[in-house]
Amino acid sequence: MFCQAALTRGWETYVTSDPHEALKFMCRHSIKLALIDFQDVSEANSDNFRNLAEYIKWVGGVLLVVNGPVNDSQLQDGSVELWARQLGAWSYLPGILPQSDLTDLCEQALQVVEKLHHPQR
Repeated sequence: MFCQAALTRGWETYVTSDPHEALKFMCRHSIKLALIDFQDVSEANSDNFRNLAEYIKWVGGVLLVVNGPVNDSQLQDGSVELWARQLGAWSYLPGILPQSDLTDLCEQALQVVEKLHHPQR
């Protein structure tokens, strides 16, 4: 859903379920918007995705959207939402439902990126 919404609003997309592949992609390409989806991530792989998000924030210049699991408050290692907000994610989604329309989010992200990277316009 996010990929389709992003394409609709003019974003180029790259989708992977492997955080290491995402990191490789980031090293080769300039990205301005990243979505890290914790909705279906196993507890064992959660740390890899958290590390990726922390790297994205460290690099800077990238809007970070975190999609948390629907049962976020029940996770053993704490709330993904709390962690994402402490990290400084641009947006937090509390679990994307199949009927969710994310085109407005992608449009807003495009406007923010334009202001961040071309402030004189």
